[in-house]
Amino acid sequence: MDLANGGNGEFWFDKSYWRFRYGVRYTKLDWREPLGQIADIDYWGTPVTDPFVYHSHHPYCRIRSAQLKNMNIVIVLRSIFDSMESKFFKLAQIRDNPDEADDQAFAWKKLTLDAIEFYNSWGDVIRWHPRCLVFRYEDLVADPVSTHKQIADHWRLAIPEDCLREAFSRITKAKMREKLDAVGLSSDGRVSFRGDDAEIPAHRKELVRQLLKKKLVFDFGYNFLGDGARKKFQ
Repeated sequence: MDLANGGNGEFWFDKSYWRFRYGVRYTKLDWREPLGQIADIDYWGTPVTDPFVYHSHHPYCRIRSAQLKNMNIVIVLRSIFDSMESKFFKLAQIRDNPDEADDQAFAWKKLTLDAIEFYNSWGDVIRWHPRCLVFRYEDLVADPVSTHKQIADHWRLAIPEDCLREAFSRITKAKMREKLDAVGLSSDGRVSFRGDDAEIPAHRKELVRQLLKKKLVFDFGYNFLGDGARKKFQ
């Protein structure tokens, strides 16, 4: 959006956050906590704009907002196995190099059940909500420009495709590592640099698989169990 509005598209790392000219608004979209009552929180100068973009990791059933049925919603999913792997490595005491203590401390069951609840809740919502757009993380990575142009159009954001292409050329892991090095950091919790052969322990993978078998209703085409037993997203 900065590039589309004539800006330089610059971003930087500061106090555990990636920041850019427009800033980031972290707030609850919740009728119990109106924006007017938390105006003293530092939003890095970010104004309330139209459209207002709200981000959440919650399933639909846990978001308390009367406007949900009126929103243009983009649902981004990632393979639950890959998501658990990513969280496990990022939360390790030595990031990207977890040990046995990290394995014992990691909330395998809770985080897997949270992911299942997310899938099941949004899987039900897309059957009746008229303005939901669904993307799998793998598809976003494979073709970031085209998929994000669809997202921008869904949110009625006038972002030219060439601006998206330029933006994605600037946020590769290599480019982000350069910015971390510039401020004397070797890693960041939001960016993993683990090896391609890194994976979660086999016994934890089996635990995740068993929970999926018992609890998952909508798999959005991932076919986690490989047996076709779960309902498919079309």
